[in-house]
Amino acid sequence: MSSVTAVQEKKATVRSSTITAPRIVVRTRIVPASRPAPGTKAKSKTRAKAEARAKDRLLGKALLFVVLTVSSYAASSLSGQVMVEKTRREGIVASSRAQLAQEKEKTLRTQIDDLLRPSSIESWAMENGFVLNDAPAIQPKPVTMSLVALRDK
Repeated sequence: MSSVTAVQEKKATVRSSTITAPRIVVRTRIVPASRPAPGTKAKSKTRAKAEARAKDRLLGKALLFVVLTVSSYAASSLSGQVMVEKTRREGIVASSRAQLAQEKEKTLRTQIDDLLRPSSIESWAMENGFVLNDAPAIQPKPVTMSLVALRDK
């Protein structure tokens, strides 16, 4: 790199009755390549390589982070869907089992109602040798119906 510096001479030259303005002399100064330009930092080759390696490492870590994040999101979404489907199937099976249990309960309830009727209890008692001594035998009462006719007015 080279830099240009302007130097002004302080003396004014006098020539036969005219005064001239001070001359500006331009001198170039050559700065060696090993020294940085003023106001900048020198970067050595090893430092530049180290910075490039650091940038590569940072990019690699960022890429790894993105890959791991996306894969964990996909895996958790898939496992969530599997769990929801499993729960749905278990719900279907439980509902069919509940319907079957209700049907069986209904048949058992009718059987219990049949066994608790007085005529059924009495027939069971007679089949097994039980006799009621002090109670009169249960006889059906005759049903009498009375019909009333209404006249139309």
